[in-house]
Amino acid sequence: MFQTLQRPPKPFVPRTELIGDSDRYVKAGSAVILRCVVRGALEPPSYIIWYHGTQQIFTESRRGWKTQLDRGAPDLDGDIHSTIGSLIIESTRKKDSGNYSCSPSNSPPITVSLHVINDSISMFKQRNLQILLRHRSFVMLLVLVIYAQLSCHVNYSL
Repeated sequence: MFQTLQRPPKPFVPRTELIGDSDRYVKAGSAVILRCVVRGALEPPSYIIWYHGTQQIFTESRRGWKTQLDRGAPDLDGDIHSTIGSLIIESTRKKDSGNYSCSPSNSPPITVSLHVINDSISMFKQRNLQILLRHRSFVMLLVLVIYAQLSCHVNYSL
């Protein structure tokens, strides 16, 4: 007689992910939508609460901010269902800069940093700095290669 081996069922471990970068740069006065998605849960979260720092953001705030919950969308990567939580800010101000946390009822929270910049030049500089820091190992390698080539060229000229 042959015994068939069965694999244990795949555990469902809900996870929270950001849609978009974990650092967001926007110009003051522009609209922004922060989104998180809960994946891998057997059931959709009963709620998703957004926080600015430690301050809870309510569904309809006096500033016109809105939260939205889209439950039960079939997931593209084969998960059972995904739920998307959104925080909609119609017109950003400098004081809106800071950390925003998406905190679902059935999954760990996740944080996004929002940077509200007063002018386009500052926003351009901040974005370039972010890209440079993200790829600093490549930049360092490039600098070393250029330095090595210049050193060889200088020694060869002497």
